[in-house]
Amino acid sequence: MAGAYLISLTHLYLGFNQIEALPEQIGNLSTLTLLHLENNKLEGVPRSFVMLDKVTELSLAHNLFLEIPKELTKLAGLVRLDLSHQGDGSLLEELPPDFRSLSRLEELRLSGNSFKFLPESILPDASSAGFVNLRVLAMDNNPVVMVDEDIAVCSKLERLLLHGTRIRTLNKSITYMYALQELWIADTEMRKLDPALAQLRSLRKIVLAHEDQLENFADIRRLIRGEIWSFLRPGEPPPPPPPP
Repeated sequence: MAGAYLISLTHLYLGFNQIEALPEQIGNLSTLTLLHLENNKLEGVPRSFVMLDKVTELSLAHNLFLEIPKELTKLAGLVRLDLSHQGDGSLLEELPPDFRSLSRLEELRLSGNSFKFLPESILPDASSAGFVNLRVLAMDNNPVVMVDEDIAVCSKLERLLLHGTRIRTLNKSITYMYALQELWIADTEMRKLDPALAQLRSLRKIVLAHEDQLENFADIRRLIRGEIWSFLRPGEPPPPPPPP
């Protein structure tokens, strides 16, 4: 009876354990659509992981991944993926080229790692249009220093989380991201915002550390209505994301 139940299992939550390795048999759970493995001690996944090709939501946050396993890049049906906070934040600093195969992703969370730039594998190249379906991109609390102009290819992007990074400016291309609803830039080195952001009619929230963060805050506030502005106190965690 238990075996029959596992054969049809669709949701599996194994977070907040001390799991150091997954058994090869996990590949037998081929009906899984949601798999949460956050807050464990995983450094890799077994080869059978590729059999989990129905998984659309995967959380590997707060583990010990130094690099992205090639088996993960075979899960082309993924829609939501969380790779935040690997180890002490110094482990994960890039995504492999094979990551481009996950172009169906609508939500990608890379918070609290060591990325200095937006991952090249989510941006367009000669063989790929980039992550055009992306709606949520969390790069907060990384040492990111710039936002590539090709971010505009993510034309469906609704939430862009860049707080706690080292960015000083936003690329002009962001002003053409008309689906953008939330822009988080608290605790960055940004001192000015492009007034063209006022043309983004979907924009609902801009998160700063305080008013003095922006030298042109008084001017740009005249262009962008007051209820859009929010302030994130130092050390205050952002609210949880809305349910999918």
